[in-house]
Amino acid sequence: MKLCLYIHILLCFLLCGLLYSCQKELYSTGASDVLTFSSDTVIFDTIFTDRATITHRFKVYNRNKGTVKIDEIYMAQSAKSEFFMNVNGASGPSVRNMELAAGDSMYIFVQAKLQENAIDTPRLHKDSLLLRYNNRSDKIILAAWGQDAHVLRGTTLEENTTWSGRKPYVIFDSLVVAENQTLTIEEGVSVYVHNKANIIVRGSLRVQGSLVQPVLFTSDRLEANFRFIPGQWGSILFEETSTNNAISYAIIRNGSNGLIINAKQNQVSVHIANTQILNMSVHAIFATNAALTCFNTVLADCGGYLAALHGGQFAFTHTTLSNSGAVAGRNTITSVFVSNMNAAQQEEIPLETSYFRNSIISGSYRNEIQIKTKTAGDVLPMVFDNCLLRQTFTEKDAVYYSENTFITNIAQPLFSNVAATPFSLAPRSMAINIGKLEYATGFEFDILNHSRILDEKPDAGAYEFFEYEGEK
Repeated sequence: MKLCLYIHILLCFLLCGLLYSCQKELYSTGASDVLTFSSDTVIFDTIFTDRATITHRFKVYNRNKGTVKIDEIYMAQSAKSEFFMNVNGASGPSVRNMELAAGDSMYIFVQAKLQENAIDTPRLHKDSLLLRYNNRSDKIILAAWGQDAHVLRGTTLEENTTWSGRKPYVIFDSLVVAENQTLTIEEGVSVYVHNKANIIVRGSLRVQGSLVQPVLFTSDRLEANFRFIPGQWGSILFEETSTNNAISYAIIRNGSNGLIINAKQNQVSVHIANTQILNMSVHAIFATNAALTCFNTVLADCGGYLAALHGGQFAFTHTTLSNSGAVAGRNTITSVFVSNMNAAQQEEIPLETSYFRNSIISGSYRNEIQIKTKTAGDVLPMVFDNCLLRQTFTEKDAVYYSENTFITNIAQPLFSNVAATPFSLAPRSMAINIGKLEYATGFEFDILNHSRILDEKPDAGAYEFFEYEGEK
């Protein structure tokens, strides 16, 4: 009996010893037992101050043989920090007493909300996230460029207004330019529009960019992965009371529609020059009863029409229209639509003398132009003249085409695809030298301010081709 008791006690001691030994091996506490990280720096894209950013994350790995006790994860600037974290559901400037098992990993989520800079230009905001364990401290650098902005929420401009300077404008819940008032936007201004918000013009819009400092209209999502996503904001809408609109040297991108011009009785006049309307989820220009002039302008890569023209009058000279499917899910409609009726095809809207001259209309479809009349057999007073076109047509529509060149080989490069100027002409582009000098003389300089009449052989489109040293 005593022997059994002795054996039982001995086994208990052995078991306790084994458990104690295992307990000792459970934790990695040496100076060489370090954690590793998926990144040593978290960098946010430029963001607007006083607004929360998207959430970034990085991963912490324990590749040691035992669990690592993390005494504290905290922001170096503590309660004054402009960065916020979340670790396994716990958030705040500091999280204490966490354990990371051997071979395991965990995410740390980081967000920023930056204070105003009180300057017009972006400023770098920095902090560090520290992990304290095993008598050491590891550091992750946090950095974000913050940009102050003029923020407008559901604003109506009831007096003549001028926007200027380097501090951008951010629009929430739409902006309205009241009837008989003018919004002037000077060179270098950036206008960022929030999701579903529009710019509604009942008075006049005057955009006065320059070659070096164009005016930008785009989404208020500044992160790099939003750069080429269409449909992030609404449209620039011109209502029937709008008059005397002019857009020069502007870049309009990533919205639903570039310009919508909607008039019934009185034509709305819009003059567009040296402008790019790109990457819209629906249309670049959708015009009803507009008086529209457009030159040295690029309309490209939209889900719908590049130019839908319902009645009114239009004059496109040295424009480039290209719809080659850069927007996923492009609708099976042409790039250009011309008609003498409204979009519902119920009311006739007379079309006055109109034209495309020295222009390019190209795309991924065999026919990129559609002409539709209210009454079968009618002929509209319009013409495509000395253009490069992706189009076929029947004999009855031949009246609309004069001295054009037609794209039959889509494998032959048309544009250079240079990142800065993707719609400039390739060295052997079919658009070179096919324009008519008479039409070019009134538009001597192209969108980059190159003369298109020096050689008396103007090219079609917004860009004149220049062969630089080294090109073949």
